[in-house]
Amino acid sequence: MYQGKAVDDISGKNSRRREHRPRLANESEADSARQASPPFRDSAVWLAAAIVPALGLAARAGIISGSVSLTTDPGTTNLTTEGTDDWAVWGGASNETQGSTTPYDVKNVVTHDIQGMTLLGGLTVSGLTNRTNQPGEYTWSDGTNTPDQSSALPMFMQAYPVNGSPTDGPAIGTGFQLTFAASNTLSRTLTLTLGYVNVNASLTASLSDSSASPYTNGVSTSNNGANFAIYTITYVANSPGQTLTVDYTTTADNGQYDNIAVESASLSAVAVVPEPVSLTLLATGATGLMLRPRDRRHGR
Repeated sequence: MYQGKAVDDISGKNSRRREHRPRLANESEADSARQASPPFRDSAVWLAAAIVPALGLAARAGIISGSVSLTTDPGTTNLTTEGTDDWAVWGGASNETQGSTTPYDVKNVVTHDIQGMTLLGGLTVSGLTNRTNQPGEYTWSDGTNTPDQSSALPMFMQAYPVNGSPTDGPAIGTGFQLTFAASNTLSRTLTLTLGYVNVNASLTASLSDSSASPYTNGVSTSNNGANFAIYTITYVANSPGQTLTVDYTTTADNGQYDNIAVESASLSAVAVVPEPVSLTLLATGATGLMLRPRDRRHGR
């Protein structure tokens, strides 16, 4: 009886073992199939999931942010220090009577990111005020026409009267437009010094790819003295080869000798880096690339 039961138990155990063998064989075949698959298939998926958001830097939205400081005396501005990437100053010699959209001097660089000025409203540009009567001064040490302007150059009120007469002033809606280089790889900071006398004026800055909402701001005065608006605008485009366009136009005439002016523009630039979340995802993907092959060696 005892021996028969033992035989039955042993026989039953062997039967159960035989029942399990096909499943073990199938699992072994599945393991072999997994080993025969491309070794980095799963890891590549992980890494792609991280790299795509990181590379999404090129497709993220553009940026325009701005602020303005209003003053009647800007003091002395060192354009070389302020415009590490590029700068331009408008105007001319003392007692200037002939204005120009061409800068008085520019930074001595091969490629200019300050791309130029055009007039809005078909105005004839005219210099209006003696440099020596204006507050504010400029210096620089890397100019093109004057390499070293170590003695301070007074600011110049570059105005745009309708018919050349200082008492008529600019027509409403007229003014000037400046263009600047923009891309998705550099964050640029524009410092723009503008003048205004006896007018309301509006500034609008916009990117050519419309990847960010325009920055707008207005200034106003009802006196004949010199007033200056110093704008600081930081911007990044959504793609390479874009431009930032700045329009500065009159919106109201508040008396005689009303005018608007552009004094100077300067640019500095720093490289754009990926956002922290993109860097985190990239690190996660790289970790997955190292760990997944190890998991397969352990049968997982």
